Parts: sequence; structure tokens; C-alpha cells
Amino acid sequence: MAETEVDRFDVENPQMALPPSAISTLRTRETPPQPVFLLSPEAQEAAKQLVKPTYTDGTLIYGNCSPELIGSSPLGLGNIVYPETTVTWTQHPGGKGLVLVDRSRIWQMADPSSNTARSGYLENMYTQIVQGVPGMVLDTAAEKVIGDLDSISPETASRVEFDFAAVFQELPFDDTEILKILEKYAMTEAFASGLYCLYDSGSGVQAAAAKGQSTGVVTFGLKVTDRKLKPIIHHPQYNIVAKALMLKTEWQRRMLLAINPNVRMNADEPYLVSAWSQQMGLKGETILGLLHTQQAVLGPNGGVHCCGITDYQALLESGTKVVELDLTGDAFDGSWESANYAQRFVGVAPYDDGLQRFLNKHGQLGLGIVPFNENVSAAEITQLGLRILEELKQKGVTVDPRQLIITPVCGAGSETLEKAADAFNKLPLVCRQMQRELGIK
Repeated sequence: MAETEVDRFDVENPQMALPPSAISTLRTRETPPQPVFLLSPEAQEAAKQLVKPTYTDGTLIYGNCSPELIGSSPLGLGNIVYPETTVTWTQHPGGKGLVLVDRSRIWQMADPSSNTARSGYLENMYTQIVQGVPGMVLDTAAEKVIGDLDSISPETASRVEFDFAAVFQELPFDDTEILKILEKYAMTEAFASGLYCLYDSGSGVQAAAAKGQSTGVVTFGLKVTDRKLKPIIHHPQYNIVAKALMLKTEWQRRMLLAINPNVRMNADEPYLVSAWSQQMGLKGETILGLLHTQQAVLGPNGGVHCCGITDYQALLESGTKVVELDLTGDAFDGSWESANYAQRFVGVAPYDDGLQRFLNKHGQLGLGIVPFNENVSAAEITQLGLRILEELKQKGVTVDPRQLIITPVCGAGSETLEKAADAFNKLPLVCRQMQRELGIK
């Protein structure tokens, strides 16, 4: 197996945002959407009372048990905004109209007959990020991405290496020149409608921060295969693909800087659940090398999300600022006994002081504890969050509650509108109660 080597380095992300002229050429939407849904009055009121996350000079200091979203949204829901906290763009339905938000309102696409969570296959988390990435073939008939890394010429590889060095490794280029380089790695509206809706909505200006999301380089390399169904992460040219993906992430970060000076980028890494297994055929140092470089590129607010049980120690040591985890489990009914992911986390994460070291370095822990289950109350969810902290305390881990972020579990895009709306309405209620219980003011 060819090993993938990615440089390790420290990045101080520059703060020049994409100008409107660099975004206007990527637009496709013409018909404005119509509002059809509001957050519940109770959720709106709770959101207004929340302590917002703390940022200093663009750097996340404390999450303060504030809410964040992850992943996709189901039919009829888009970028949900909790006033003055963190706004997050999500994958969501497209068509004649697109989902859009303001401070409390959720907008519906014009054609509600679709049953997909996204703007067709182009907004799938793997196809969504292939524009400008060499060696990627978009199979429109099969609606999937196929890797053809043998087609990456030496000239193309050199160009990506040069672009990566120019953007991240302090070559003598000014920000205007760097933005020109990043244009090659842009995401058009057809591939990221939620991102553009958030950009249009005006919500980012009012929020404490804007959060971007991208498919992680480990997950992308394990999910996308060549025509022989071999994961492309094993190809000797995957280093070039990984660097192009990171350049796309930086383009997205610069776009979000146009709506808010505090930007937090997250890498979605569901395949970290299985990446460490022998069946995947990857060495641990290969995974860690990719994760370390990815987190350096994501910057001081960078995070990673994993939706299942993983190698928590390796993840906590990957250099990330934020670790967001699903902590309910497969059949969470509101009881601690049914929260098998949480039990696994508190049983393993404190090992060898890995979690404590992460927290001592001002890391932020995202608790994915709000399930898509209408039968579980906000009070029960709050108790789960508090129980996790108590269990960690008993194992000798000191958690400053200000270092917490609260999220739903992932998978909203495959849920019904009713279940997703229920969870998104409960999220600010849970955050408010946890902030009160833990004395966050």
C-alpha cells in the first residue's frame, strides 16, 4: 500500500474575506423562496436568553454551552439561526426555490414535493466538494464521484502543491493574489445551496460566529473509490487530492469571513469510526498525518465531527480545537442506560489523560446529545449532558463547562420534518438549561 504523506505545519489564517465580485459569478438562483415555518415561541425565547460563545480577535475562547448545528437538514428546514450564537450552513432541498433563514424564520423551497434532504446528488457530502479537485470524475448517470487519480498529470500535481504552499506556507504572496488562487477551488451555488443561502440571509452579521463544514480528508479518501472499488486514499496521488480539498475548505472560510469575522470550520469525519480498523488497511500514522494537516489548515477554530464510537485518544491528539461527537446512541430513550455512545466515551476518553490534556489546551468539546426523538424531553436531554460531566468528574477529568458546545446528533437530513423541527426547537431549551445549571453567565 502506498503511504500518504501530508506536511505538518502551523497556520495562522489570514483574515481577508472573499469580495462580493468573487461570489457573484458562482450564482444560479433566481426565484426567491417563501417562508412557511417558524421556530416555536418557546424556542425563540430561549434562544434570545442564551449566553453566546466567546471569541477574541476571531479566535474561539469558550463555547459556553451554546448551540451549533451539524450536517444536513430535512425537507423544509434550512440554516436555523439562534440569535447571537453561531450560524451554520447545512445541506438542504433545492429546486425552484432554496432554503433561507433570518434570525428566527425558516424558509421552505418552492417545490415541497421532493423527498430529498439536499439539492439533488450535487449536494451529497462527497460530490459537493469535487469541483476543482484533480482526479475526480462526476458520474452523472450513477450520481456519484469516481476517483481517477492516475489521470493527475505531473503538471497538475505541481500546480496543486504550489497553490497549497502559496496559501498555507507563507510564500511571498499578498492576500489579493491568494484569493485569486483560491478561485480555482470555489464551490458554486449548485453544489452548496445552503452556503449561499446563509451568505444571502444577513444572519451572519447578527451572529456571534459563522460555522462552515466540509467533508474530512480521511472520510473522503475512504468513501470515494476508483473504478475497481478501491478507496482512493491508498493511491500515491491522494496527497494531491487531500491538498486540493483543504484549499476548497479555505475558500469556504474566506467566503464566510465576508459575513462574520468569527469563523469556525469543521471537518465531517464519519469514517473515523472505522478508519483505524485493520480491514481499512491504513497505518495509524497515515490517518494522524492527514488529520494533523487538516486541523492546521482549518485554523485555531478548527473542529472535527465524528458520528460514532472512534479512537477518542487519537482524535483528541490530532491538533483540533473542537471535537464534536454524537453521544446518545442507537436507541436513546432519555435514560442513561440507553446512551451507549456516552457510556463508551466516558469509559475510554479519560484514558492516559488524553481528554484532560485536550481540555487543558483550551480545547472545546461538542456534546451531540439532542436526538431526533419526539418522545425524549428537553429536561431528559439536559440530564444526559449533566450526567456525562459527572461521570467524567468521577474519572478525574475536570471540565470547565464554558468549554462545551451543544449540538443535535447527526443525520437530520434523513429525518422527517417533524422530528427535525422538534430537535431544533429543543436545542436552545437544552442549552439554556445547561447554562443555568452550570452557572454560565
